[in-house]
Amino acid sequence: MSRSSSSSPVLVIQYFLFLTLASTNQILVLGQQNAECHFPRLTPRHGLNLPKLMGRWFLHEFAASDRGFDSVVPTFKCNQLNYVPEGDVTSTGKLLSIESNMNTTSGRIQNFEIPITIPKLVSPVSAIWNANTLHGDTKMLVLNTDREHAQWYILYSCNINGQNRFRWETVGIWSRSKFLDPLVRNILKDFLIGLGFPLQSHKFHSQEGC
Repeated sequence: MSRSSSSSPVLVIQYFLFLTLASTNQILVLGQQNAECHFPRLTPRHGLNLPKLMGRWFLHEFAASDRGFDSVVPTFKCNQLNYVPEGDVTSTGKLLSIESNMNTTSGRIQNFEIPITIPKLVSPVSAIWNANTLHGDTKMLVLNTDREHAQWYILYSCNINGQNRFRWETVGIWSRSKFLDPLVRNILKDFLIGLGFPLQSHKFHSQEGC
């Protein structure tokens, strides 16, 4: 195919993000007590292909709502996950997220498993998941992925913690490989900023040497 008759993947991503940010209210995402999660105001990924989303993903960028998180130096790297469906995920609505990371201080590998249920299996709400994480019951939302679910995806999560009802919201940029094109990374970071995760809360997540 000639160069003039094809669209650059980066330009396609830029166009999509322009449309998304133009239609999304600027949401200030901060860790707060007695505050509700913002996910009802976010748009899940339409046409999510659950079987294609299964498999291994590597974390490249992470942002959190905790006000103190901006100055925190990450103490882990090599975060990856493997989505393993329970039977036919389009019928069972169940999968297991098998995750691991490395503690950068001790060098110890940490492994954990997170069961996930998908209450409704029709688009777009099939991109809204419930999980039992280390922080308790968590709402997860697949915000976007490339068309073939073969390059990158963005995952949002939120839960309300403890008696103080502290809201903890996170969002991550994941890819199928340990390398993510810097230009693509920056475009996706702009998407996170538009959702209300300010640039200073973004943390580069290393996959070097993993």
